[in-house]
Amino acid sequence: LTPGGNSGILYHVIEDPKYKHDYETGPENQVIDDNGWKGELRPAQKSGSNYDMFEAPATKKLNPIGEWNTAKIVYNNGHVEHWLNGEKVVEFEEGSEAYNERYKKSKWVEYPGWNKSKTGAISLQDHGAPVYYRNIKVRAL
Repeated sequence: LTPGGNSGILYHVIEDPKYKHDYETGPENQVIDDNGWKGELRPAQKSGSNYDMFEAPATKKLNPIGEWNTAKIVYNNGHVEHWLNGEKVVEFEEGSEAYNERYKKSKWVEYPGWNKSKTGAISLQDHGAPVYYRNIKVRAL
């Protein structure tokens, strides 16, 4: 990630002309310069978080800007985990009471196609600042 960068790893993205953006269908593991972002970030908008739903802890191990971080997203029948630099930073069950409460308060209620599919493409989000990914692997559980 470069200084001030903002990106994300979206999954279960549906490629259909009726959706203008990948985030309309796919949940996101947030990738952002937590300390260098120009503007205020809520906890669920910081790196490792399930964007606008479940926040990664403030104590997460995040490498300095310009150094590589590792990320892992595990999706297993509605059980979701986000890992950052070898540490599990987010874990939740889709459809749980906590999930439903957070969803109701999120921006995703405005997107009727959001997280409806349990399969789909992976999308690497671009918000204009250079972001680099390497060694991407996908494995069926």
